[in-house]
Amino acid sequence: MKDKSKKIKVYVLLNNDLKTITTYKSLSGTAKSAKMNKIINNEFQRRKNEDKSQRNEFDRHIEHLQLTECQINIRAVHKAPSMEEMLLEKEGEREIIRKIWDLPIPQNRRVYMFIVDEFSLTEIARIEKRDVSVIKRSVDAGIRKLQKNLKNF
Repeated sequence: MKDKSKKIKVYVLLNNDLKTITTYKSLSGTAKSAKMNKIINNEFQRRKNEDKSQRNEFDRHIEHLQLTECQINIRAVHKAPSMEEMLLEKEGEREIIRKIWDLPIPQNRRVYMFIVDEFSLTEIARIEKRDVSVIKRSVDAGIRKLQKNLKNF
């Protein structure tokens, strides 16, 4: 839950060796400026970042408290894939596409349209101006060859 109260906004305008001039909006909304020692300003910035970090951590804890047991189980079962898993999956897809293009010419085109482009047999038949039964036999034979070639994969 976010704090909806007015926050002090700090803008650093000028830095020199000894002092920092800082302008900010007070809680009433009026603009103020102050000269601060650089060490004090650095400490102020550090504490501000620390406070932000604590608020973020608090928000994460609130989110976890609001999770139901069902949602926790879904997160545990359906984990996000790692980068390695995604790369292996992409490499597998590339290998399958390479094997599709190794098929004989009319067959590779038909199998590619059926598997990768997800065209129906009727759509492929209409595109190639052939009978659906011819396309079905060609695609079935191509898929059998793919399964045979990809057994070791």
